[in-house]
Amino acid sequence: MDFSGIALHYPKLELISQYEESDLDFITRLAHNNGIYFCDVRGSICFYDSAQRHSSREITFNPNVNNTLNEPCISSVSKLQSLRAHTFSQSSQNALNPFSLESLSLKSDSLLQEGEQNNFTHSLHINEHHYSNESSFTQSSDLKTPITLKEKRLRVIEQSLNAQSNIYDLTLNESITLNFSSSLKENKESLRDFIIIGMEQELINESLLENNFNSNDNAIKKENAKHLKESVTSLMNTEQINKGNESFNPLTQNTSNALESLSSPSSLGKSHSYSNTLTLLPITFSYTPSLKSKPKAPSSTLGVVIGESEDIDGERNTIHTDNFGRVKVRINCFASQEVIDNARVKEQNNVQGKNIENNHSQGTLQNINGNTNTHTQTTNDTLSNTTQTEENIHSQENHTTNNDVENNHSQMKAYSYHYSPYLRVSSPIASISSGLYHTPRVGDEVIVSFFDEDIDKPYISASLYNQSNPALPPLPLNAHQTSLSARTLNNTKETEDTNSSIVESGLNEITLSNIKEKEQIYLQAQRDYEELIKHNFTQKIQNNKDSIVEGAYNERIKKIHTQTIDLAKIVSIGGEYNTNVALSKDTIVGLSHTLNVGASNKLRVAKDSSEYVGEDKSVEIQANLNTSIKQDEIRNVAWNPREVSGGRC
Repeated sequence: MDFSGIALHYPKLELISQYEESDLDFITRLAHNNGIYFCDVRGSICFYDSAQRHSSREITFNPNVNNTLNEPCISSVSKLQSLRAHTFSQSSQNALNPFSLESLSLKSDSLLQEGEQNNFTHSLHINEHHYSNESSFTQSSDLKTPITLKEKRLRVIEQSLNAQSNIYDLTLNESITLNFSSSLKENKESLRDFIIIGMEQELINESLLENNFNSNDNAIKKENAKHLKESVTSLMNTEQINKGNESFNPLTQNTSNALESLSSPSSLGKSHSYSNTLTLLPITFSYTPSLKSKPKAPSSTLGVVIGESEDIDGERNTIHTDNFGRVKVRINCFASQEVIDNARVKEQNNVQGKNIENNHSQGTLQNINGNTNTHTQTTNDTLSNTTQTEENIHSQENHTTNNDVENNHSQMKAYSYHYSPYLRVSSPIASISSGLYHTPRVGDEVIVSFFDEDIDKPYISASLYNQSNPALPPLPLNAHQTSLSARTLNNTKETEDTNSSIVESGLNEITLSNIKEKEQIYLQAQRDYEELIKHNFTQKIQNNKDSIVEGAYNERIKKIHTQTIDLAKIVSIGGEYNTNVALSKDTIVGLSHTLNVGASNKLRVAKDSSEYVGEDKSVEIQANLNTSIKQDEIRNVAWNPREVSGGRC
């Protein structure tokens, strides 16, 4: 393939899908929808996207119908015109205030200069409305066909001409110059340089029929005559202008042989004729092929989220995403064609393997006959390739050396084209101001839908449970539950080292149970649980509350702590109980206050200590009482003091 005729720059696209179309149809659609056409030039498929300047071939224009001398010429030029509706008025924006309004012209800088020199004017201007999306996840904000290409295509239809010719060696994309007679030159001077964009050929030659068929077998003659008619009538390029169909094909070998036979001695005296219908475009215009519609995408299809490799089981319950939260998917609707292609490649490899074995056998015989060691080494190297794995043989389609096999082993995904690039994930809420975020994990089954039914715009619209990917609540026992849960991610490194696909058992979960009289909300944090409340927190429990802390319990209140208990409070402490009050401490007991100390009781007051008892006070000491007063003792007894001693005084 020759891409030297591509002059423009085309942005890279993240996804280009081939779906229910052949390889040729796929390449044709991509080329035509970008204004690129291709044709055969001396055995190479050449691609072009702009007007080409080739050396022109001068051809005589002879309108004489008889053409007694069989002069190679173009005998007539015609043009078909029809009324057309205004094509470029549609817009998704307000026509009075479009998002972006741009006047377009087909004239590039080079064409503009030549057009001014040749007095060509382009009066047609089209208003095109663009929708610019700076946050697009692809490098093209709109994957639909640009209106500029539709405008160029319309120009080709309006400017193309049909011509009748008897010259059989003309080729597509060839530049020609019509040589008008002197009487016509004055009016046709501006319409003499053309490029051939279409060709339909017709050949009738009785000598071919006579030399190729058995005259004694009428049945075979009729069947072969039908086959000959199909082979010698070559539709080089049926340029159906109004239908918009083109197909560039090289001159077929059958037609070439048939045309060469016109001048052979065996054809003398036989009736024959050749003519073709050409589609010509003035050379000042760039040819734009007809636009091809994309295959209609399915409304939705199934897929499985994949990771960094194709080993889904080995990477199950892991996350592989990009900066935008997109994931890669194995899309099922592309898998069937891949199976067919892989089977075809496998069959080709089997044939290649047999050829390698045959070559090895021949090489062995030649070695027995005394051939060189170099050839022996080459044959042995070839034989060693046949013992490789199926994947290496797959990559041997065009290579036979060990180095080439290793290099192509990394390109195995060329036959895994149902593995997508990163796809966007739909969410019920998605905004920079609010959102519900979730990243599908490797192994999850998802539903893949398509924006605007465009095969190149897939996205993940939902997820599905299946037998290998069941719901976390055991079913059907817990079918009454509504659960938001996420299992602990697998450690990818450990999975690679142990070659294991065991799924982690840890779980973060919020579950709503909905059985009558047993309604419940269950919250489980597999490890840490944090809350951040930036203002008030109100909690109301209409029945009991049980709280168990198996480790340490730390609480800090930077302001006031008020606690009101309407009935009783019981505090049971298994170890020590320390209270540290930086300032005052007041304790009010409405009724009795009992302090039971199982061992010693010490009261230390750094300064004065006062005690007020409104009525009687009793102190009972089961053993001795020791009082130490470093200074004076003053007692004030309002009535008679009485002291009773049970022992010696």
